[in-house]
Amino acid sequence: MRTLADSANPLVARLKEIRDGITPERQAEIDAELAIERDLAKRKAIVSVGMPAIFERVPFETAPKRAQEWARKELAVQRDSRNLVLIGNSGEGKTEAACALLGAMAPHVRCRFATFGDILREVRATYGADGTEACVMGKWEGCAVLCLDDLGKERPTQDVLDKLFALIDHRYRRGRATIFTTQYKTPTDLGARLMSQGGDKETAEAIVRRVFGMGEHKAEVVSCR
Repeated sequence: MRTLADSANPLVARLKEIRDGITPERQAEIDAELAIERDLAKRKAIVSVGMPAIFERVPFETAPKRAQEWARKELAVQRDSRNLVLIGNSGEGKTEAACALLGAMAPHVRCRFATFGDILREVRATYGADGTEACVMGKWEGCAVLCLDDLGKERPTQDVLDKLFALIDHRYRRGRATIFTTQYKTPTDLGARLMSQGGDKETAEAIVRRVFGMGEHKAEVVSCR
């Protein structure tokens, strides 16, 4: 009886003939073409993240070492993820560090970058138009790694808090990693900011718990000073 291995042998032999017939010069050309294709695929993945263009080529080593370790572990595990919170004053490199991590991770997992203001504007653009809020939110809920830049910057009305909680809670319960950058350096500071415009205390505290995590899912908090 003719086996699958027997039928494959002529093909294997033919492939060997082709490989043996490739000159070193031609092999170098093929290697160069493949390298270009890999670079283009990597570049496309990074651009699709949506980070500021000025940070798309920031080296991974720009991020603090603890943040680099967080990214390596996240790529290795990709489940039951812990959040990363990058804290510091304005101009201390929080966004740059986050983008350095995203640039390294994007070729391997689906990453996105936005301020919550960006997301709110996209949601509100659906009002009275095509598309739905659920569809917009789904894009940010479903990615493997989301960076929410400058958390606490948006005026924290109750509507903002409700939408922010829905997004963060959805990701938290499904073990999806979120990178937060913020000037509010402690849970108490962030909670005070979220309640500063009359926002519901219970919602604000629930957001803070999910940002900073609890127990074995406690977030990695890294200073960018």
